[in-house]
Amino acid sequence: MSAALMPEELYFLVLLRHGLAETCPPAPPSALRGRVLFDLARRQHLESLILRALERRADTPTSLLHALEQVRVLDMERARLQTEAAERVLTLLPDCLPLRGIVLRELYPEPHLRHMTDLDFWVAHEDLARATALLCAEGYSLYAQKADESVLTAPPCLCVELHARLDGIPRGREDGMRARAADGRLRAADFYAALLTHFAKHLRAAGAGARFILDIGLYGGAYGSFADTDLARSAETLYAAWMSGVELDTTQLAFSKYLLSGTALGGSVQRETNELAQSGGRLSHFLRLLGRPRYIFSRLFAKDSRARLRLRDNLSVSKAEMRERRKLFQDLGL
Repeated sequence: MSAALMPEELYFLVLLRHGLAETCPPAPPSALRGRVLFDLARRQHLESLILRALERRADTPTSLLHALEQVRVLDMERARLQTEAAERVLTLLPDCLPLRGIVLRELYPEPHLRHMTDLDFWVAHEDLARATALLCAEGYSLYAQKADESVLTAPPCLCVELHARLDGIPRGREDGMRARAADGRLRAADFYAALLTHFAKHLRAAGAGARFILDIGLYGGAYGSFADTDLARSAETLYAAWMSGVELDTTQLAFSKYLLSGTALGGSVQRETNELAQSGGRLSHFLRLLGRPRYIFSRLFAKDSRARLRLRDNLSVSKAEMRERRKLFQDLGL
């Protein structure tokens, strides 16, 4: 895992900054490949955000703008449906608390710029079964269920996850967090803690993308910094570096490369998921272990259509890559 960023990755970070600031970006490097940039934005679910920057430049290729515009139309319709669904869930389950994207999208210039794969809610453990039954009565289908979680889906694009536990938060602390909640929201410091532990979980599983950095940076900017761990400080510092355009140090380069080289968790489309599930062998075993195949990274094929599937940082990782990965985690305090 080389820490050197490709021209498309460097320019992608520039576009994120100008997309959030609603300003015109500088000219792209001459070696920029539009398809690579589009694929990078697609894997990170940030197509609509970089389009806000690129459409301000008269020299942006029409084909790239058209491809990104198609995604924006879908993002806006998806956001509308998800907003209506979230409001309905909160009406049916007034004691549940919204998590992650439902809250974070309010910090973006427009809600559709913060893509959501699913709608996350925190419910009391004793209410999980009742809440699941209520949503099933509303027309949702139960996709997966665990002792502390229910995943429900509804066409065309709705997925609701009801969580009775928060990633990495001890039960004793959860009780205090729920008690401190007011007006249907977690206290800012508690929300930040839940966001950070969720990030750490996905970071270790190689399923954390650039969107986590934007979420953490925007939330800290809106509610004040709660960076009391190495990982939080690293995330906020990286966000500040991305937004200011300063030269990244060695750890920040490695951190950026790691986030940009994979796919944000939950990012695979159904076609890719089906191809993954049909590939057999070690991958099928991995899918069974993971439990929810829709959360697999998008496929990374070579030009040969029969090339073997490689899940980055999970199924095929060299010893050198593992050493670099462990070193990065040490630098980030994980």
